[in-house]
Amino acid sequence: MMIPGPRQLGNDIDVYLNPLIEDLRKLWDEWVDVFDGSQNETFKLHAMVFCTINDFPTYGKLSGYIVKGHHACPIYEEDISYLQL
Repeated sequence: MMIPGPRQLGNDIDVYLNPLIEDLRKLWDEWVDVFDGSQNETFKLHAMVFCTINDFPTYGKLSGYIVKGHHACPIYEEDISYLQL
C-alpha cells in the first residue's frame, strides 16, 4: 500500500512498480516451477494481475489517465456535461 505524503510519487511511481512488473512479465511469459507442499509435486505457475482496487487519483497515476478537468471520467469521457465554477 502506498500512502501519499508531503512529497507524492507523481510520475516516479514506475520506480516502485518496476520490480513488480518484471516479476509479472516473467510469470506470464516464462512460467515458473513451483512446489506444492500439499500435493508433494511441482507445477508450472502462470500468473497475471486481474484487477486492482484503488481510489481515483491513484487510478490516474497507475493508468496514465487524466483524472482531473472536463473529461475526467474514463467511462463517459466526451458524454459528460460539466459546469465550470
